[in-house]
Amino acid sequence: MDFTIVSFNVRFGSANDGPNSWEFRRSLAYKTIDMLHPDILCLQEAELWQIRETLDGISKKSYELVGVGREDGREAGEFSCILYDRAKFQLIRSGTFWLSETPDHPGPKGWGASCQRICTFADLEMSGKRISVFNTHLDNVSREARAKGIALVLDRVKSFGVPDVFVTGDFNNFGEDVEEVVQMRQAGFVDTYELIHPNTRGKDKATFHGFTGSAIPPKIDFIWMRSQENRLKVVDADIIRQHGENGRYLSDHFPVMAKITS
Repeated sequence: MDFTIVSFNVRFGSANDGPNSWEFRRSLAYKTIDMLHPDILCLQEAELWQIRETLDGISKKSYELVGVGREDGREAGEFSCILYDRAKFQLIRSGTFWLSETPDHPGPKGWGASCQRICTFADLEMSGKRISVFNTHLDNVSREARAKGIALVLDRVKSFGVPDVFVTGDFNNFGEDVEEVVQMRQAGFVDTYELIHPNTRGKDKATFHGFTGSAIPPKIDFIWMRSQENRLKVVDADIIRQHGENGRYLSDHFPVMAKITS
């Protein structure tokens, strides 16, 4: 089992970002995805039309989409979606739940969150070996929503019982020792980037840069992995600091990438 997984907050396409609006950076996003050639691509903030444009704009045509819009459980609002290569993986199970007191129904914002927050999951199988992928985008305002949201994700991880699990996404954490990060470590997950770059600190491992290219600590974009009996290994991981010839960046976040083998 060898595959590449990427987590990428694309910045929602309807945002009025002037020269950094989606129309001016989408071609760079497509080129970067083509360069990384991920087998699993986890997006945050993506709107459905933006996802469709991306699928049309990139070279690989074997992606299948898993996910729904957070506002209505269908097409409205941002997706925290998973795109997987159907030529490599078979989809066993998938779905989306809301990070709130009513996780199985689109509903109110959970625990003082600024907006509805979701997690999309997919159980994927390759050559008889199964992994679970959970992709989420935690709240940027409420500390309680981040902590209880990731606790809910970890409850679902536990209930599924798949030995090899990835949790990806934008954690919006305001530090490295905050509850949502501590919970991940206590549950046995490792940050794939930190595993390969254990001595990297501060801005050098930060991922949010607000379209400036100068990242602001702490690191908030993750590919977490937990593998029973270390069956899966991280052979490479990186933060993708790609920018165009005009200095424009593909998003206000840097994507993160990990290469996995068994």
